[in-house]
Amino acid sequence: MLFNVDRQIQKRARPAFPMRKAAALVALLAAQAAQAADWTFEPNIRARETYNDNIFLSGTNQKSDFVTEISPGLRLHGGGSRLKVDANYALQALTYLDNRSQDTILNYLNSTATLEALKDFFFIDANGFISQQSVSPFGPSPSESTSVNNNRFESRSLGLSPYVRGRLLSDLTYDARYRIRWNTSNAGGISDSETTEWTGRIASPVRLFGWSAEYYQNTTDFHRQLSVYDSTIYRGRLFYEPISSLRLQAIGGYEENNYALTNTAGKTYGAGLSWKPNARNSVEAEWEQRFFGPSYLLNAEHKTRLTTWSVNYSRNISTTPAQVLTLPPGNTAAFLNTILASRIPDDAQRIAAIQNFFSATGLSPFLTNSLAFYSEQVFLLERLAVSGAFQGRRNLVSFTLYRSESSVVSQSQNIPVIDTLGLIGHIKQQGAALGWNHQFSGLIALDGILSRRYSKFLQPTTGDSVEDGLRVTLTRTLSPKTHASAGFAFTKFKSESTGFNSYDSATLFAGIAHRF
Repeated sequence: MLFNVDRQIQKRARPAFPMRKAAALVALLAAQAAQAADWTFEPNIRARETYNDNIFLSGTNQKSDFVTEISPGLRLHGGGSRLKVDANYALQALTYLDNRSQDTILNYLNSTATLEALKDFFFIDANGFISQQSVSPFGPSPSESTSVNNNRFESRSLGLSPYVRGRLLSDLTYDARYRIRWNTSNAGGISDSETTEWTGRIASPVRLFGWSAEYYQNTTDFHRQLSVYDSTIYRGRLFYEPISSLRLQAIGGYEENNYALTNTAGKTYGAGLSWKPNARNSVEAEWEQRFFGPSYLLNAEHKTRLTTWSVNYSRNISTTPAQVLTLPPGNTAAFLNTILASRIPDDAQRIAAIQNFFSATGLSPFLTNSLAFYSEQVFLLERLAVSGAFQGRRNLVSFTLYRSESSVVSQSQNIPVIDTLGLIGHIKQQGAALGWNHQFSGLIALDGILSRRYSKFLQPTTGDSVEDGLRVTLTRTLSPKTHASAGFAFTKFKSESTGFNSYDSATLFAGIAHRF
């Protein structure tokens, strides 16, 4: 099978986002709360020239080209006592010397905002994300965006979440939240979607014993589907805390799921623990018996002054709109934040130090690309990631090992051809990545990433793909806010019975970046 996505933005009109009055109210409250705020506004721009020896990722008829990239961006950060905003946006304009019809613009956005509309009671969270995602996990996903990649689409997400929280009868705490998220793309054949959630919780304090009652309701509507996916869970928890560093819990509840042609209802039960013996070690684990079998959640972390190690494992229901918001394995910014937390306790100063480190060393934000792929199904996702990082005087070494397995739990009457998981039903992904960043001096640094990703499907036939990548970047600091860089990247992609062509691709690049 061959999955193809139109690179051009669809010309048909998109449905307007609802809740415009609510958005206007948020803007009004934000303007009022921002009067005494402290803001940082930092424009930036990057210019780069790239030579790509296989611009169309072809296995038989390779064509090279020079690509000019102009990438303006901006960062907005700040707020006051009641408003916090952090937004990063970049526009990447790509111009091809010999293939001008492929000229394109890519967008990247990561933004969050929190408003305390009524003090200690009513809050509003808002966020927006734009990223480049893969249609199929069996297609190419190179680190370089200059290739003409028919397996790539632009995912856009806008979320709004008002909520209240407070106390009842002096001891009890409560919170109630509504979330709505709209998802669109620039690709033909990919459906827009809307996800809504209602959550509520009331809890007692945990001294030796404690309890909580929870409500969760989720509805996901793919606009082309004949029906929506709906899930509701009522859950209670009993807590036991024999010592301050250890908390145990028992879980019981009831769930109802309406997944198009698949409906289930029944009891749930489980157990969990939270163990934090000191500031350097923590373990959180949870098991719950659900309609699909056991669900699991494990987050374990160990850190020292110069290292951080983590194990993350989960098994639960998910959808593509939820997965595009999940960060890829090997988050180097999170590694640095953990390592520097004890040395730079102030959050704003630590974030500024990390951003300066990224600019001066050419460090890549992630060791891997996103594992998300497009599907209009509800699926069972099992994911394991083991990651670590070590920071020396001149070196930062990081790694990640990961494994992911997805299988369909819903049945739909209207599965699009572009829906890989809906047509195959069972997909496995696994891989590894190793990063090394070395500072030769205070002005020159080298960053390298070596990675491999393996994808396999089992139903109704078998097929797999392997993608190996190497990327090396040398960065030279010209001034505190200006950096020049040059490097190369190599990708080797091999595909068996997946509808994609095997290919090799190499790029050489050089550019300059400046923050105003």
